[in-house]
Amino acid sequence: MSGKFFKVICAAILSIGLAGQSNAGIIYFQEGEIYSDGKDLWEYVGYFDLKNDDSKDDKALNGLEAAMEIFSVAGDKVEDFALSAFWEDKNEYGVITEDEINNEKMYDAQDSLLFADVNHKAWYDSYSSSPGLKIELEDTLANVNGDANDAYEQGDFSAYVSDRAAQGFNINYVFKRTTQLPEPSTLAIFSLALLCLGARRFKR
Repeated sequence: MSGKFFKVICAAILSIGLAGQSNAGIIYFQEGEIYSDGKDLWEYVGYFDLKNDDSKDDKALNGLEAAMEIFSVAGDKVEDFALSAFWEDKNEYGVITEDEINNEKMYDAQDSLLFADVNHKAWYDSYSSSPGLKIELEDTLANVNGDANDAYEQGDFSAYVSDRAAQGFNINYVFKRTTQLPEPSTLAIFSLALLCLGARRFKR
């Protein structure tokens, strides 16, 4: 490989690295992008805040039930949806960033946990009972007493309710099941192109 060609490769890789650093704090989940739970593929469709000020939605809803209320269209089933919630998301106001998700992955690795983009968890608030705000599985039994109309009452939990939570700190991220394969990253495509170029030069 010629020295000139090698310099071009180094410059290109350096520029990609710098671009990655400049975008280190960007929003992590992007609408329409494909994420994984380690088994299935899911398309990110949006998010909802645990705390909302819509009094008609003061129901005991688990994460999936809340996602159905907010994001479902005709024909959708509850198993079409999945959620994610993260402790690290509380460090900054608003939706989770790349820095926060990297922190989450680091702490999960330290605790020997298997991290996935879609972790099937949601933020909940409890009605007048301990432990208050918490992260639990997306399909947790929220309406503990099985009350009519899913009313949010003593002993219940909800992933979408006007209660003690502060807005912007307890975000539930919503995904829909997909069979679409994720697009290869720009870096992977670039690396493949460089390999091809190098192979052609080597053959000469």
